[in-house]
Amino acid sequence: MDYDSRSSEPSQINSMKAALKIALNCVLETPNQRPTLNYVVKLLKDVLTEYMKQKADHKWEFSNQKGGPILGVSEESKQIAKGVSGTSNTFRLGNLGRRQKSEFSVDQFPPLLSTSSIVFPNTTTKVSVELEKPKIYLPFQDDTSVADYRAPNGCGKTTLPNCRVLDLVTVDADAGLIGEGNFGSVSKAFIGTTNSVAVKKLKRVDIGIREFEKHMEFIGSIRHENVADLRAYYYSETEKFLVYDYYTEGSVAKMMQGKPGVKYISGSPNCHLAWDMRLRIAIGAAKGIAFLHTLNNGTFSHGNIRSSNIFVNTQNYGCIADIGLTKLINLEPQTVLKAAGYQAPEITDPKNSDQLSDIYSFGVLLLELICGKSPALDKWGDNAKAVDLVQWVISEIHRTGSSIYVLDYDSRSLEPSQINSMKAALNIAMKCVLAAPDQRHTLTCVVKSLGDILADYMKEKAEHKIDV
Repeated sequence: MDYDSRSSEPSQINSMKAALKIALNCVLETPNQRPTLNYVVKLLKDVLTEYMKQKADHKWEFSNQKGGPILGVSEESKQIAKGVSGTSNTFRLGNLGRRQKSEFSVDQFPPLLSTSSIVFPNTTTKVSVELEKPKIYLPFQDDTSVADYRAPNGCGKTTLPNCRVLDLVTVDADAGLIGEGNFGSVSKAFIGTTNSVAVKKLKRVDIGIREFEKHMEFIGSIRHENVADLRAYYYSETEKFLVYDYYTEGSVAKMMQGKPGVKYISGSPNCHLAWDMRLRIAIGAAKGIAFLHTLNNGTFSHGNIRSSNIFVNTQNYGCIADIGLTKLINLEPQTVLKAAGYQAPEITDPKNSDQLSDIYSFGVLLLELICGKSPALDKWGDNAKAVDLVQWVISEIHRTGSSIYVLDYDSRSLEPSQINSMKAALNIAMKCVLAAPDQRHTLTCVVKSLGDILADYMKEKAEHKIDV
């Protein structure tokens, strides 16, 4: 360094060391490991601020932790740093998108890519720390369940009243496994002893931490009653996790399976999904997708609409999850094949999906709700193939001369009004899955039409006491 060690104060030496570490991170050989300039500016400002303070005070405060002095830290942050033994003393605290106070050990400042990120969308707290095992903190009030928590819109700088960091959650992918999807496994975890969350462990993420963080900042800002909220995310070199609300009933795919021995949507007291419930699921999902299509100046698409990504909110309407993950994941051929049953014919790579292909996928979802038949893999292994539900419906109607035979119902117990309601919904679904993308129904039209069908059906049900 360019200094005379005989005349330089420890504060200047350590300040220069800190700046040197930042410079070395900027010249890392791998491009996506280099920090952003905005982050560099913030770090250098912190270094300068601390140096000028120490210069004025003529003193340098050392930490008892191995690794030397800590720069620009609050007393609270020092206590956090001292409490992490056996880990790298690297933290970032601040709002999403804007790093506030930075603190780091001068002699152990690691490459930024090796730093894991634990982030809470729409809160003031952001922590980055290198951990041996993924761990997640979530700031909720003691009396607020995860499902009830709803941050105000645009509250990136809003502090939750009386919030505290709850008990540490250790993510164990082998414990409480509740599902396996295209993008990874989903486990049930707990915040403290009462609040449960769903933790998705992503697989084959092929982007760096900066791009991942930017994408999750955007996804975490999305708030709509028919879109599942991203509560937190975690990034390390080896593992990536997303944290969502836990839905007790599971996905619509699981709900469609019903209970053992139950085949039809009516005619049984054990039926899991009645027809009006299926309509609400479809309406909610359509509203959620339509909202997503307004984002990014009207260019955003979901790309992976399927019944396993639809849940039911507290108003008993569909709620769509796994937002924006398609373009982050390097899908295996078997995974692509598994999604093919929902995929529009013009799409060969899920990463190239668009809003019109989303409408097609929604149409397949609606057919699944109407027909009770899943467009999942029909066979596995070398003979694996996806069920083309659209072609099955077309061929059955052509073969029998009637649409009644593709409906998931027991004709011996259904009223004509319910059959007609299902046929009307079938007509909408078929307009969503037209081969020509620009001829497909708009989601605005879908929401309106399905809403009318539900209203008419519930009116008939009330007047004639339809037993469903």
